[in-house]
Amino acid sequence: MTDAGRRMRFSPRLRVGLALGLLLALGVPPLSGWWEAALVRHMLAQIPLLLLAGALVGPLLWTARPSGPGWQQSEGVAAVLVGLVCLAFWMLPRWLDAAVVSPWVNTAKILSLPLLGGIPLGWGWARLGAVARGFVWTHIVTMFAVLGALYLAWPERLCNNYLASEQMALGHGSLAVAAALGLGGALLAVFGGSGGVPRSAARSTARPAARSAGGGAFSPRPARFSGRGGAAAH
Repeated sequence: MTDAGRRMRFSPRLRVGLALGLLLALGVPPLSGWWEAALVRHMLAQIPLLLLAGALVGPLLWTARPSGPGWQQSEGVAAVLVGLVCLAFWMLPRWLDAAVVSPWVNTAKILSLPLLGGIPLGWGWARLGAVARGFVWTHIVTMFAVLGALYLAWPERLCNNYLASEQMALGHGSLAVAAALGLGGALLAVFGGSGGVPRSAARSTARPAARSAGGGAFSPRPARFSGRGGAAAH
C-alpha cells in the first residue's frame, strides 16, 4: 500500500473517531464495570485498548521541525519510555485492585492510560527507526511474558478482588499474548517494510543536502570568448 493509501485509510478524522469510540466503550459506566468484572478482560483487554485509544491520536501531534534524525530518535525514545512506565504502573496487581474498589483510582486509570501512556507511545513510535522499534517491541513482549510467568508461579492471590482461577487464566493469557506479539514482530521484521529513520526525518536531512548539491553561494560561470583569439569576456 502506498503512503497516500495509508493516509486515506488512517485519516485524522478516523483516528480521532476510533479513539473517542474506544474511550466511550471502555471508560463510561456501565460498560467499564463489565470490562473490570473479569481479571483477564481488565488486564488484557481494557488496559491495552485504552492505550490504543491514545496511540491513535499520538501521531497527529507530530510537528515537522528542522531537527535531525538523531534528535528525533532521542525524543521518540523519551516519549516511549514515558508510555511504557505508565503501562507498567497500571499492570501492577496493587493498582488493578485499587481501580476496582475506588472510583477515583479507576478514573485516574481511564484518563492516564490514553493521555500519559498511549499518546506518548504513538507520538514517539513515529520518530523511531527500525532498531529502536525492535527494542521497544521486544521489551513489551518480555513484559507480558514475565507477567504471565509471575501470575502462574505465585502461590497466593495477587489481586484480592479476583479469584485464584482468574489469576491462572491471566497467566496463560499473558503468555499467549507474549507469544503472539513475538511471532508477529518476527514476521513483520522479515516480510515487513524497510527500516531506517522515519520518512519525515529523511526528507528534512535530504532537502538541505539537495540544496547544497544544487548550488552554493559561489557558482562560477563558464568564460565566453569573443573573436578568434580574443580574451575572455566577463
